[in-house]
Amino acid sequence: MATKSKARQKEALRKVLLKLSTASFDRPPTEIGYAVHKIIKDITKNDDPYKKVKARDNQAAMKFYSYLKELIASSDDRLLVAAKLAIAGNIIDWAASPEFDVKDTIDEVITQPLTINHFAQFRNSLDEAETILYIADNAGEIVFDKVLLEELAHKKITFLVRSEPIINDATMEDAKFASINKLAKVETVKITAKGLNTTSNRFKHFVDEADMLISKGQANYEALSDMEGPIFFLLKVKCPLIADHIQAPLGAIVLKAGGEK
Repeated sequence: MATKSKARQKEALRKVLLKLSTASFDRPPTEIGYAVHKIIKDITKNDDPYKKVKARDNQAAMKFYSYLKELIASSDDRLLVAAKLAIAGNIIDWAASPEFDVKDTIDEVITQPLTINHFAQFRNSLDEAETILYIADNAGEIVFDKVLLEELAHKKITFLVRSEPIINDATMEDAKFASINKLAKVETVKITAKGLNTTSNRFKHFVDEADMLISKGQANYEALSDMEGPIFFLLKVKCPLIADHIQAPLGAIVLKAGGEK
């Protein structure tokens, strides 16, 4: 994906293998992944190997937008269905699985119960919150976030994306494609070797300004799972590491309040 040059592919592969051969198993996956992708980008001179994939996923997800709106409109609980659909969008993840069926996932999630179900707390927190920090995950997936944001249109929302490309994570370009900027104030945050830069003054400012946080996806869960207070994690469990940590089986859909079991 990053280059057609066989020579550069081989060079990148060898350097990645060397890096992995000395990597500590105690380091977080995000840190190792960041190092691997940096090697590939440096050798191939391609800063965004997933650019075409993200564009394709954005366009494909938009084709489901009307269907998502119909599901919400015909439901007995618009907020619950919108939240579950936002979780359904979390299947669009080329880092976890290169094969996924969006339509099947939508239909499955609509009828699937939340394995970790803190929806009542989620609704109560929303009732009390005036400002929300929504931390985005992947391109394509943000179209599914959009239908949840539209149910929160009466709130003041900051939508946080990555400041630079990393795998298929959503960036400002993706947010604008999905017209998220018409529903929320879109801001960026840097990614470091440890993942989401939660120690930066910029990130802390966004957290301090918000009455409530909504975190999408596994990578954000890894970075923020120790946070307490009004934070809610919306994700589909896609790997054994997260399954073990969150105490939910693979394939589970989760709406988890921070600090809750």
